[in-house]
Amino acid sequence: MTNFSELIAWCASNNQIVIGVYGNQEVTRELEGFTAERKNIKIVKISSPEDVQDCQIIFIAKSKNDDFESIKSKVENKEVLLVTENDRFVK
Repeated sequence: MTNFSELIAWCASNNQIVIGVYGNQEVTRELEGFTAERKNIKIVKISSPEDVQDCQIIFIAKSKNDDFESIKSKVENKEVLLVTENDRFVK
């Protein structure tokens, strides 16, 4: 997932990419370990759809896919990449 941050041209005013993880603590821990030395990537735990405002990448665990539309509506006009474990959202 951190490779997405390198492959996408971001227009964020600061150079830090915020990756939010919703519903999977294991993914949060893995990303934190992987990005520990990378100061330009911050990993945050998302507790509810309202917590997504400052994220450029949002990972939504399969267990939280019911909140996909709510999260999507909160970031609709922003430069945000949504990543989910559910293949029904693949287009």
